[in-house]
Amino acid sequence: MAKRKYTAHAHTLKKQKSESFFGDLSEKQKKVLVIIGISLAALALITLCLVILNNNGVFKYTTGRLRVKGGIAQNVKDGDIVAAHEADGSDTRYYFIGTFDAPDYYAEKPDYRISSDANRSEWVYDLAEENNLNFVYIASVDKSAKEMVEGTDEFQGKTAKGYNYYAYTSSVMNQMPDSKGNYYSKSLASYIEVTGKRCVLVYVTSSAPSAEELTDTETMMRVAEDMMNRVTSRSDAK
Repeated sequence: MAKRKYTAHAHTLKKQKSESFFGDLSEKQKKVLVIIGISLAALALITLCLVILNNNGVFKYTTGRLRVKGGIAQNVKDGDIVAAHEADGSDTRYYFIGTFDAPDYYAEKPDYRISSDANRSEWVYDLAEENNLNFVYIASVDKSAKEMVEGTDEFQGKTAKGYNYYAYTSSVMNQMPDSKGNYYSKSLASYIEVTGKRCVLVYVTSSAPSAEELTDTETMMRVAEDMMNRVTSRSDAK
């Protein structure tokens, strides 16, 4: 009997405290508490949904940001162009910015990659020294096309898909020849606008024993335009 009396007493005290707490609130205050509780529950549900959607790559074609797991960018397909954004004091972020339709008539040189970041997109193709051309390099850039050509004597154009590009050429006479005896080198750098903050680089190179033998810009542009026309922006890649 003593045990039952103690339990009933504890229950009575708990009920009194509960009634005392809510009894001190007006009807309006009670409604506010209910609204706050519902809002917090809804926020938690929305957050959970966003996490699930992000994990399944739903935002790949909107914000472009990719989820990273174990140091590897997720939901990346062959031909996807991924840019790496390195912010001070935080982990590298990766963004899907477009797609590249790789050609099948050039030999790809994966060993010629420049970046040590395997998540960042790069393609290198051997041009078989035709017309003294060396290779063409395609890569993502974490800056806008206009930023990349600042201070250069650039020229502009549009790709077959209507994207703006900015390009410039540069020639160098080297102090020492390369392994094939070439003293002169020339490059054509083209930057395609695919998003407001990031672009795609198409870089064509040539080398020769003399300046007169370097590939002319028109020929280099034909190679560059062929590669640029294979690039599709994120907004058009769905």
